[in-house]
Amino acid sequence: MRNMLILIFFLCVPLLFSQAPSLRGPEQVLSALEKSAIDYELSILQGTIAADTSHKPNPFGYYQIQKGNAFEAKKDDKKYDDQALAYFEQAEAQLLSAKNPVKARELYNKALGLEPDLYTAISGVGQTYAAQNNHTEAITWFKKAITKNFMYAYSHRLLARSYKSKSMLDQAVREISIALVLDRRHHSVIKEFNEIRKAAGLSVQEWAFTPQIRITQINKQKVKIEYQDPWLAYALAKAAWRYEPGFKEAAGVAANQGVTMIEEFECLYNLAVGLAKIDDNQKSPALKALEEAVWNDMVYEYLFFEILLMQNPFFVYQIPREGIEKIADYIINVRGRQTQ
Repeated sequence: MRNMLILIFFLCVPLLFSQAPSLRGPEQVLSALEKSAIDYELSILQGTIAADTSHKPNPFGYYQIQKGNAFEAKKDDKKYDDQALAYFEQAEAQLLSAKNPVKARELYNKALGLEPDLYTAISGVGQTYAAQNNHTEAITWFKKAITKNFMYAYSHRLLARSYKSKSMLDQAVREISIALVLDRRHHSVIKEFNEIRKAAGLSVQEWAFTPQIRITQINKQKVKIEYQDPWLAYALAKAAWRYEPGFKEAAGVAANQGVTMIEEFECLYNLAVGLAKIDDNQKSPALKALEEAVWNDMVYEYLFFEILLMQNPFFVYQIPREGIEKIADYIINVRGRQTQ
């Protein structure tokens, strides 16, 4: 039965990678390396490569704008009314320092009377209601704030908290998942994400996509590839992309260009194909999640969340809202099934 499942997975991987016809798999990669003038030396990686989980929060005060078919970040450089900002600052002091939500709400509303689109003030009103345990009203205001700036992760966090307080745990998990997509490497978001998942009876998600490979160029004629077994196909593809003359250009990428989405996608493809021959007990949660992503046609969501947003959290501004929500689906329905 296991052999049949392996065969089905091996055959389905090319079909489930939407760009598979143009992707080079393990056979093509190995062929290129074997024919190369460069000597690629293979050895087993000793020890474990640790994940980079450093704190790297996204900067505050950006919107997402669309230009043609592309999306990008735009700094909120609007000149807000000085009095509105003064009311806002006073409201923050009343809410956070004086612990007076009624007075804070009055001041937030004064700010909004002058600047109706000030989404931080809209969230502030929601916080005043949450402080009084009126989470029904708080939810209404947090949703209003999100309509003004969907990319403001803090509004999603606040909404998740109010959903949790009302025992609406499915909604809470979804909103905190969206917040995590929007601010992928913010330690406070990650902590709250796991707390809400735990409250919902779900597993915590503290693992990361960490390739167990080390590729070193010894000289112009020799490259050393160190790997752990599940990562061999991925390591070979990475080595080809980095050092094999003409390999990168054959995919339409300039030789002097850095790591691209095409490279990451093709290397993931090789990794997924290689996993078909690996025993489950050798697969980390990240590798099992990749297999699930293949089966659920969520490889792009895996690529964005596990790799690209970890490398550069600010990349989220290039992802349309529906794409962000699909990544949240991946987190809940695929990643959420994996445990340490």
